[in-house]
Order: sequence, then C-alpha cells, then structure tokens
Amino acid sequence: MLSLPSRKAELAGFAGLTVLSFLLSRSGGMFLFFAVPLGLIYRLLGFRWFFPAAGAVLVLTVLLAGGENIEGALSSAAPFLGIRIGIPLILIAGLFFLLAGDLIPLRGVYRFLLFSGLLALGGLPLFIRLFENPEFQEYLKAQAAFMDSFFQSQDPGGFSGGLFFSDPEALAVFRETYLRSFVPVLGFLVLITWTLSEAVAARLLVRLGRGAGDKKGRRPISLAGFRTPLVLIWPVIGFGFLILVDIFFPLGTAGCLVWNGGLVLLLIYGIQGAGLIQFFLNRLRMHRFIQVCVFILLGALLFRPGIGSFLLILVPAFGLSEHWIRYR
Repeated sequence: MLSLPSRKAELAGFAGLTVLSFLLSRSGGMFLFFAVPLGLIYRLLGFRWFFPAAGAVLVLTVLLAGGENIEGALSSAAPFLGIRIGIPLILIAGLFFLLAGDLIPLRGVYRFLLFSGLLALGGLPLFIRLFENPEFQEYLKAQAAFMDSFFQSQDPGGFSGGLFFSDPEALAVFRETYLRSFVPVLGFLVLITWTLSEAVAARLLVRLGRGAGDKKGRRPISLAGFRTPLVLIWPVIGFGFLILVDIFFPLGTAGCLVWNGGLVLLLIYGIQGAGLIQFFLNRLRMHRFIQVCVFILLGALLFRPGIGSFLLILVPAFGLSEHWIRYR
C-alpha cells in the first residue's frame, strides 16, 4: 500500500499532467504534443492512472469540440468534429500500444505494426467518406486559399494553393496520396509523442532517484540499440511486390492498404537506419549536442527537393542492410 504522502504525490502528479495534456490539446501549434504528459503518467504512475487521464482529456475534447462553431460559411461541422476528436484518439491509442508491454505481450515493433494495421483497416473507410463530404472539400479549398495568400506574400507569382484544390483532378491526386500514406504519417506522430515522453520520463526518474526505470524497473529503448527482427524481411518483400503490382495494375482501395503497409515498414527501417547513424556517432565520441545538430540537419534535408527523396530511400536501406551486414 502507498503511504499517504505518496498517494497525495501521485494524485497531484496525475492532476497536474492531465491538466497540462488538456491545455496542450487546446494550444494550436502545441496540439501534437498533448499526449506527451499522458505518456509521463504511464511511466511515472502506471496504467491505472493512464486510462482515467486519457479518458478525461478525450471527454473534454469532445464536449468543447461539439460546442464550437467552425469558422467560415460551412453548413455542417460534422467532418471537422471527427478530425478534432479522431486525431487525439489515434495519438492516444498509438501511445497505448507502444507503452502496453504488460497488456500486449509482444515486442514494441510488433505492437506498433499491430496498431498500424488496425488504423489502416479502421481509418481507410472513414477517410474515404471524409473526402467525399462536400463541406470537407470546401474546407480544403479554404485552407489552400490561405496557403496561397501566404506563399504569394512571400513569392508573388509563385505557388497557388487555391487554384490547386479548385481543380478536381488535383484534388483527386491529393486524396489518393493522403489515403496511401495516412498510416505512416500518423504513426510517425505517435512515435514522436512516445519518444518525447520516454526522454522526459527518463530524466524525471533519475531526479527521483529511480534511475531511468519506471515503477517496474523497465528502461526506455535506446535509438542506437534499436533493431528490427529478421522475420520482417518477408513483409518487406511482399509489400514491395504488391506495390509494383499496384503501379502497373491499379488495385483500387486495396492498393491504399498496400502502400500504407509498405510505407510503415519504410518508417520502421528508417528508424533503424537513424539508430545506426547514432551508433556510429557514439563510436566517434561525438558530443550529444553535435548529434542533435546532425539529426536536425538530416530532418531539414528531407524537405529539400531531390535530396529529401534520396534520404527517404537511403536511411531505411541502411537500416535494412543490417540484416546482412553486421555493423554493431
């Protein structure tokens, strides 16, 4: 049993982190980090506090989203309420799968794949219906017009986002691209949330005199030590083959599932490739600040035309090559 002071400390930590999570969920640009405090609740206090905190944040999000008016001349807010509620739910569910080693007795990479599979099967029909909604199409055009005004202010005569979504064919291309990649995109956001919560929790646990382990002594996974199991080479081969089939003989909706599956594996091997980069930086005794700068530079280069596409292939290929080449 917990002593009274310890119980009070847990209640105070639970309340403070839950309120922080909710405030981040309402803070615009910081929205994507709202689940980090929930990860801290799990690592510091355990699952019995995680579920009430996540439930409280979701309930408040639903209540407040339902009472808000969507700006603009839109007649129905239903699609936007789904986004406002669905994205937090996906991030919390993904964080749960990564943290739930006790409840889901699988390796972390398998839990992430399980979450990705469920997201693909459950999310694809919903996103298809969302893109068919006229109000959502108008919303995309409004957002594109805003982007257009911004880019025009920076570079007159340059990119025209408003015209892009006014073209039905361009909108169809955007729809197809999004439906083929929403799982790895959302999965990447989940991984960022999990990584930040693990990093902050490790520092707090050290300050609390518990090392970097949580209440059950488990320690966070090091990026430099991350490896994928050899058995994943078979899904890589399978999805690669199916992607080639879809390129030459379109598979329709099934093709969206194939692309999402292949890109999720690309993401996983990209993480392994990043882990190898950090491993070699550690071997060179690079200062942590320099390592952070290296990864920031790589992240910036991803948005450079040409170089970004090259890195998106090179880093996962580097990670995949470890199945045949022993680097560490």
